[in-house]
Amino acid sequence: MSFDLLFLPRPTDGDWPMAMVKSQTTPANNGERSEEERSQWELLTRRLQLVVPEVELSDSGSLLSVDDPDTGLVIESESEQTITLSMPNWYSGSEADFAAELLRRVASIVEAETGLTAYDPQAGAEFLRGDDHDEH
Repeated sequence: MSFDLLFLPRPTDGDWPMAMVKSQTTPANNGERSEEERSQWELLTRRLQLVVPEVELSDSGSLLSVDDPDTGLVIESESEQTITLSMPNWYSGSEADFAAELLRRVASIVEAETGLTAYDPQAGAEFLRGDDHDEH
């Protein structure tokens, strides 16, 4: 079981379910990523390394991903308009508190670097609200 987030453009009408549908119908990149997008992911990786030091960038052409083997955190992008975050939900007690705080910090960084908004499809709501948005 895992905890999953989607990073999507904020819908102007507040219709997150439709934004999810649009993200699933956005074609994936069929080839190489632009230099601008690669640079953005390199910067994102450096910012994430301040919070998750072992995180590494993987670039397989059409798929960009950042992952951390220690926490199981994986962030992937097949299109410029959608990023997914997944992290195993195997934590309990104080480790669960640590994992929740780590997710908030990571989501805040991804939002700041991409301009996309973290959406929790299980809760049907934005993941970060109010005080959760901060600069790391």
